[in-house]
Order: sequence, then C-alpha cells, then structure tokens
Amino acid sequence: MEIILLALADSVNPCTLAIMAALLVVLLSSGGRRNAILGGILFTATVFIMYTLYGLGLMTFFTVTDTYSILKGVVFFLVLLLALWELKAFLFYKPGFSSLEMPMFLRPYAKKIIETAKNPISAIPVAVFCSIFLLPCTSGPYLAAIGMMNDISLLLLYNVVFVLPMVAITILVGIGLDPERVAEWRNKHVRYLHLLASLLLFLVALYMVPSVSLGMAESDVVLVGDPTCPHCINLKRYLEEYNIPYMEVSRSEGFRIVRELNLSWDGSVPLLIAKNMVVLGFPSKNQEVNGLFPQEEELCKRLGTPVYENNVYQYCVLKDGKILGNVNVIKKIAQSIQTP
Repeated sequence: MEIILLALADSVNPCTLAIMAALLVVLLSSGGRRNAILGGILFTATVFIMYTLYGLGLMTFFTVTDTYSILKGVVFFLVLLLALWELKAFLFYKPGFSSLEMPMFLRPYAKKIIETAKNPISAIPVAVFCSIFLLPCTSGPYLAAIGMMNDISLLLLYNVVFVLPMVAITILVGIGLDPERVAEWRNKHVRYLHLLASLLLFLVALYMVPSVSLGMAESDVVLVGDPTCPHCINLKRYLEEYNIPYMEVSRSEGFRIVRELNLSWDGSVPLLIAKNMVVLGFPSKNQEVNGLFPQEEELCKRLGTPVYENNVYQYCVLKDGKILGNVNVIKKIAQSIQTP
C-alpha cells in the first residue's frame, strides 16, 4: 500500500505534466492528432524506462554499498518531511519551489528542446531530458519507495502507477482533448496538485506509524508481509487455519522491530516473529508440497541444519539462526501459544 501511495504522490508531478502537455501542443500543431498520440506514447514509455533504470541503479547502489538498512531506517522521516514540504508548497506556492517541480533555471532548456520537436520520435529526447534533469529534483518519493522494496516487481508496480496520468493525457488527446487545455488546467490547479501530493504522503506516513512495541505486547506473533507477495498470502492462510492471532506490519516497522531485537534481516518477506522464533519465508500455494517447500529436506542440507522428530524431517534452521517457514513451524507456533 505504501508503494502505491508514494507512486501516486509522485505521479501528480506538475512539472512532468506541463512538459508533456507542451510537447503534445507542438506535435499536434506540426503533424496532427496522430503525431500527438504517438508522441504521448513514446514520451510515457521513455519516462517509464528511464524511471525503472533509475530505480534499478538506486537499488544496486544501496545493495553494493550495504547501506540499504540506513535508507530503510529513515524512510518514515523522509516521507513525513516530503509531506510537510508539499504542504508548504500549497500554502506558499512559488514556481520551482517544491520538491516535485523542476528548478526555474532548467525550464528554458526544457522549453527550447520542446520547441524543436517536429515528429513523434522527438518525444524520446524530451522524455530523456525530463528524466535526467527532473528525477534528481523529484526523487524524494521514489527514494522512500526504494527503501521499502526488495524485488523488481514492486519497482515496476511503482512506475506503472507513476505514468498513469501520462497514459490518461494521451488517451484524452486521442479522443479529442486539446493539449493546451491540459496545460491550462495544470497552471490553474498546480497548488492543489501539491496539496494532493502532500495528503498522499501524509497517508503513507500515517500507515508507517510504529504500531508494535519491542516486547510485542499487543500480539505474540508479528508478520512482516506484503499484499503482493504470494508467499505471504499462503502463510496468512495457514495462520488463520491454525487459529494463530497475529499482527501484520509494514517493512519499515519490521526493520524497527528487527533492530530492537538485534537481528539481521535483508527485507525479504514474509518474516514471522513469534516469541523466541524468527521465521523467514514460506512456500507459495502453487509450490508447496504438504505445506513444505519442494524437496525441502535436501534443500535444508545446503542452507542450514535439518531438525527431526522421530526421524521425520520437521523444519530447517538456517545458517543465521532463523527458521525456514513451513506448516510444521506453524503447528509448533500454535502449540507454543496454546501452552501457558
């Protein structure tokens, strides 16, 4: 949920919308509606690709430099700061002032490049310029989202949501809307775009407010998951089947809990913390074999130490001390909760 909200906050970027509208005006006047539609498609696709490459670069940097944990630790404060900054932009608007706008000194260059656009292919360099020079100034929401990601699927989800307004503008132009009306609408409502971004960012911050104490007094079982994770969905199914009450928290809150428990964690989900057990991973519904990973016992001999009861494999203790999640682990947690 936080990823989508951050992407929505980033997607109402008034500068990107202004550049795209200005480009479509030029293409419409020079080559007709077909040129404008193709230009809109190429502009959107190029921004999507550039944003994805930018995100992959950030993820790689934080992974290689082993500074991911630092980023994840400050995500909440970064989101809150961005929300306040956008609110200030709404209350005391000044062009180029907001974190989601291109600085004033770059705007003449953007205008010059747009005015040279003669065909739809021209949308590509305009989008590249917009991405290179705008992204460093508007990377706050994206940087916060990167701190919550652990795989490329979330990165792609963010960028799909981010380009939705561009897709909408292209469709509207295709059915007859004058791009100049888009520019006029943007100029008239630019302050409210900042207000919308601020509200979305405040929602993210509210969603991330710490809800679990160090001792986990509110729940004996804490699940760090993600709504898009099939492994998390299957794990929750088993927790409910065995009547295990649990509290689900976001990754940012999970990192806070892990730090307080002096544990290591790379951000992968699901992560289940139950009394003295720290459980990592769980088979998805499509891959599980009787509640276990396929060939899990053999897999465990490479990943850690198998645990047996009456010579029957139960679960795997990984090399870092965490337990690989499976149905036997869930049964063990259920028994520990029922036993005073």
